[in-house]
Amino acid sequence: MTDNGIQQKALAVTTQAQALTITDQATYARAGEALLTLKDLRREIEVVFRPIIAAANTAHKEALKQEAALLKPITTADAWVRQQMAAYLDQEAAQRAALQASLTAQAETQAEAAQVAQAATLEAEGRHEEAEAVLVAPPIMAPVILPPPQAEGVSWRLEHHAVVADMAALIRAVANGPVPMAALQPNLMWLNGQAKALKGLMNYPGVRVVEERIMVARGRP
Repeated sequence: MTDNGIQQKALAVTTQAQALTITDQATYARAGEALLTLKDLRREIEVVFRPIIAAANTAHKEALKQEAALLKPITTADAWVRQQMAAYLDQEAAQRAALQASLTAQAETQAEAAQVAQAATLEAEGRHEEAEAVLVAPPIMAPVILPPPQAEGVSWRLEHHAVVADMAALIRAVANGPVPMAALQPNLMWLNGQAKALKGLMNYPGVRVVEERIMVARGRP
C-alpha cells in the first residue's frame, strides 16, 4: 500500500473510531475491535516508516560521529587556551594587587606630606585653626586603579553555581524555614518505583499513591 493509501486508510479507521459511543456490551465489544484495528494499522505504518527512520538515524549518527571527530581537537585546544589565560589572569591579578597597594601607599604618603606642608604654611601665616583642620582631615588622593590585561574579542565574567555538600542540612533548612521549598526537588523516578512496588501500602508523609487504569490491547492472534 502506498503512503497515500495508508493515509486514506488511517483517516477512515480513526474517523470510525472517534464516532463510537459506548452504551452497552455490544458497543463496548465494538470499541475493543476498534482498538485492535488501530493497533494493526499502527503496525502497518511502522512497517513502512521504520526502515526509513532507521536509515535516517544511521546517517544522523554517522554525521555526528564525523563532526565530533573534527571538533575534538578544537575543543581540547580551546580548553587549553582558556586554562592558560585564566592562570595568567590569576597570577597577574596577585601581582597587580601588590603593585596597586604599593602605589596607593606612596600616594597616601605624598598626600599626607602635602597636608603637612599646607598646614605649616597656614601656621606660618598665623591661621592656626585652619592649619589644625587641614591636619585632621583625611588626605585627598586620586584612586590608584591598574587595568587588567586585555585581549581583543575576549572578556571574562564571574559565574556562580551551587553544590549540595550536605543534603540533610539542606532538608533541615527547608523544613525550618530559612530556605524556600524550591531548593528541593522530589525524586519522582524513585517514588514511582516505590509506588509500583508497594501499591496501596506505600505510606510516605507528603506523598500519596494515585491509581490509574491502563487499558491493554494485546492484538489479534
